[in-house]
Amino acid sequence: MYPVLFRIGSFEARSYYVLWAFALLLFLRYTFVRCTKRYGADSQTAMSALLWVYCCAIGGAVLGGVLEKLPLVLSGNESVKILLHGGASSGFGILSGGIAGILRLRGEKFTAGAFADAASLPAAAMLSVGRIGCLLEGCCKGIVIEKCRYALHFPQDIPGIFRFPSQPLEAFVCALIFLLLCFAGKKLPGRYKGAVLFPLFLILYGAYRLFFDAFREPSPLAAFKSAQLLSLAALLTGICWLGSSLKKNADKKC
Repeated sequence: MYPVLFRIGSFEARSYYVLWAFALLLFLRYTFVRCTKRYGADSQTAMSALLWVYCCAIGGAVLGGVLEKLPLVLSGNESVKILLHGGASSGFGILSGGIAGILRLRGEKFTAGAFADAASLPAAAMLSVGRIGCLLEGCCKGIVIEKCRYALHFPQDIPGIFRFPSQPLEAFVCALIFLLLCFAGKKLPGRYKGAVLFPLFLILYGAYRLFFDAFREPSPLAAFKSAQLLSLAALLTGICWLGSSLKKNADKKC
């Protein structure tokens, strides 16, 4: 749609990287504020955990994107250049960052569950903003559909080709998840055991990706099936995690 925001000489500021960089900075700042103001973490612990999450999430997202596209390169359907062209994996990024946060906070008074809940709203906001970068870049395009009011046509597509609006729909859904988590957070008691908001985020986002990844750009080697499996894992993890947290809080009341 609009892959290059501006040029200075030979330098290009690509929409994908600018929007995702802004989304990540938003995530870091918003999570830090929630950790220290709402969940009582000291600033040093919160910043250290965020640095672990940030570095591992970036590495996981890039590696996940490469792994998803690597079969296309090995089969000869795409050139090696595609490995460096947008398309990082949000699922692998969230997974890598989450594991890093859990490992960093082992033994700390500020628990991984509290950190996860602090990061739940920022994660939804980050994905909502980041998907606009995907839309402008033209990656994660939807499957071809008949022309209708909500269909998208990308400049690189031949005339008459219209696609399912996967990027704007995900941006909207993540914004909606953000609002639902805000509402749920206000209904929670001041002190509770375990994480509640982040498991709810995993359930909602995992369910969305599990169903709607089928409408994203198809891959001849079914690369998106791995994303759907990851989404199913996120959904099931969220259900089990939320159930465990609710049980702990029920036992606490008893």
